[in-house]
Amino acid sequence: MLAAALLGLIYNAVILLGYGPDEGRHMNYVRLLLDEQRLPAILSREPYAEYRDAHAFHPPLYYLILLPFYALLRGLPGEIEWHVVRFITLLICLAALPLIYQIAQRASGGNVGENKVTARLVVAQIALLPMFGMTSSIINNDSATLLAVTVFLWLLVVKYPDDRSLKSALILGIVWGLGTLIKGTALLCDGVALILYLLAQDGWAALRSPRSWSRLATAVLPLLAIAGWWHLRSWNLYGEWTPLPPAMPPPLPSRDNGLLIVLLHPNFLPLFGLANFGIFNPAGAPTMNLSGINLTVPVGIWATLWAQLDWIPKALRLPLFSGLFAYCAGAAMGLVRRRMQRGAPPPTGSTPATSTAATATRIALWTSYGTFFVNWLTILQVAIFWHWGWAEGGRYLLPAFIGFSIFLARGWRGLIGIKRMPALTVAWSIFCVALNAVAVYWLLSYLNPTFGPK
Repeated sequence: MLAAALLGLIYNAVILLGYGPDEGRHMNYVRLLLDEQRLPAILSREPYAEYRDAHAFHPPLYYLILLPFYALLRGLPGEIEWHVVRFITLLICLAALPLIYQIAQRASGGNVGENKVTARLVVAQIALLPMFGMTSSIINNDSATLLAVTVFLWLLVVKYPDDRSLKSALILGIVWGLGTLIKGTALLCDGVALILYLLAQDGWAALRSPRSWSRLATAVLPLLAIAGWWHLRSWNLYGEWTPLPPAMPPPLPSRDNGLLIVLLHPNFLPLFGLANFGIFNPAGAPTMNLSGINLTVPVGIWATLWAQLDWIPKALRLPLFSGLFAYCAGAAMGLVRRRMQRGAPPPTGSTPATSTAATATRIALWTSYGTFFVNWLTILQVAIFWHWGWAEGGRYLLPAFIGFSIFLARGWRGLIGIKRMPALTVAWSIFCVALNAVAVYWLLSYLNPTFGPK
């Protein structure tokens, strides 16, 4: 927590004000709420223009949270209000870490001591990433989405693993609605998590259970009451639930030509691979000719998940991202090994305590993996079908990154054993500190002087 807070404060000071991804538009949203007491709107789709350049297609809850802090400090000299509002974002991100730790303990499926060891690595793999540092140090609604999704998962895994009451479903619906009023990511992630939660509790019998359907309906009602108006507003104004700005169109036929035509296009599989894994070329952005299309290829989701691509000097990108890919591959091997070494199943008779623990572990794994998977699919389909720039959208994976982090930690636990896990956590932390040091150096020595105000 202290290390993540320190890194967030450093990036707060180092990243030029308004130079985080879309940060100026996020801040303009807060200013618009204060100055005119109105929501932003898209003025034109071709060319794309927003009223007062405020981020027009995001719901307002995150900005309403920031509003009183900005209003109290705007009159102070300099740009103090920017840094304080950024600091509120840091607090939001830090608040998610203890919840991630508790979820990871439940997902570990061992004794208390082993679970804590694994959970520490899960948190370190999130909190010490440069991507977490950037998200926590600039004005952006991914920070609040991270907390909202984490709170929802925590309720499922820690608070209500054996609860089947309508009261808990109502609370889940309220949290679901508030998250959706921050960003549409929470709508998908929480919805998938809730369905998997019901299935993890009662198996396929949940599909035939009136009680399960009642709980699902009870959760959906506050969701609609809290966040439904925003999406109805978008549909009324733009004819879309979530309008995206036109930019970097994907080099494939439009989905209007038919989904099957796009899926069978000879470029589909190459682009699918490029969007996920990227092509590394230290000399610069590579180009590739795919059936007559000259395409400048981004480095891919899995590379930009760890840090902003331009935060890393080009000469370091290939070895760095190759090493991180090897780290992920090692985790996959560890899970395979763990599966092969799994002993006989536990006896059918079990105490209530062990039954609750097993249910919580199952819920933790299913919901965390499910939220990450649906978030990944969402980013991927936007990149391939609508907006190729999202192929560098690794930062959009952060709100549900807990699923991927649990996968990595469980995999390495299976590969090296529980006794070596503390050493791995220390090694990972040292690596991340070094990576953040590189990013800060590159920001100060190259990015800020080159692209900042002259």
